[in-house]
Amino acid sequence: MRTRGHTLAIGVAALIATLGCTNVVSSDSSNVVLRTDRSEYVASYVDGEGSYRQYGFTIHARLENRGATTVYLARCYPNSGQPVFSVELNGEGDNKGAAYNGVWACVGHDRQIQIRPGEVRTDVLHLRGPNSFDGLTGEPFGTLAGKMQLRYEVQSCRGDGACKLGRNAGESNFFTVKLVP
Repeated sequence: MRTRGHTLAIGVAALIATLGCTNVVSSDSSNVVLRTDRSEYVASYVDGEGSYRQYGFTIHARLENRGATTVYLARCYPNSGQPVFSVELNGEGDNKGAAYNGVWACVGHDRQIQIRPGEVRTDVLHLRGPNSFDGLTGEPFGTLAGKMQLRYEVQSCRGDGACKLGRNAGESNFFTVKLVP
């Protein structure tokens, strides 16, 4: 016969076991602040012809660690100068996503970019897109203009994503991208 205390202990143990299996660390991720230098960017022609035309713009991104512990930014290679990032749509345009996402082919390592408490990091990101096309039609994937957001992969420890902070830890402010054909 189980007592109320025994049942409670089993429930707590199950909860701890479940939390231990997750890849997302529950932390106050509001201490990691990512901002872009502008609220509006103009993407202009960079390269390519026809449906393979690419457009680009530059973002100066500023990440500040306002917390009490060190955080780490994922990077593709152990010596890469910039963090892994993505660009996401804010529910506008079609549901194919932003065209400015890079195609990352990274290696495993434990040399993420370290940001200590109180430190600020600035990255100059040269975005261009689209970066992928339909193999049959040649049509580009992704949206080139609209309301978007920059995202870094922020972690509480070194390693390949074992201790990611919550989703909003690496979210920037929203910005608008306008296209100059």
